[in-house]
Amino acid sequence: KLSTELDNFKLQSQTFEEDFARERNDRISANKIAFEYAEELKTLKELHDKTNVELKEYRGGLELAKEEAAVKVAQVKQYQRQVEAYKLQVIRFHHVGTLRMKEQTNHVCIQRL
Repeated sequence: KLSTELDNFKLQSQTFEEDFARERNDRISANKIAFEYAEELKTLKELHDKTNVELKEYRGGLELAKEEAAVKVAQVKQYQRQVEAYKLQVIRFHHVGTLRMKEQTNHVCIQRL
């Protein structure tokens, strides 16, 4: 009877050791998986941060481009105003020149008379 109890105890101990080893291996596996996920999460966070920096740079570039475009639009409008002013000057000079030619023609005609 004692040997049977001893055999049962050994069997229970062996089962306990096997269960303990299995649980230990499961914990080790779970820790490895958790570590891999942590590394992947760290990589994703770094990528996210890098993307945010690039996005801020892109937005800054867009703002700069908008400002430059606004300056160009203002320059074009200024050039358009200058062109209109030059057109008016040409019309005035043409008108003045035409009047002078008429005056000279009239003067010549009056001298002939």
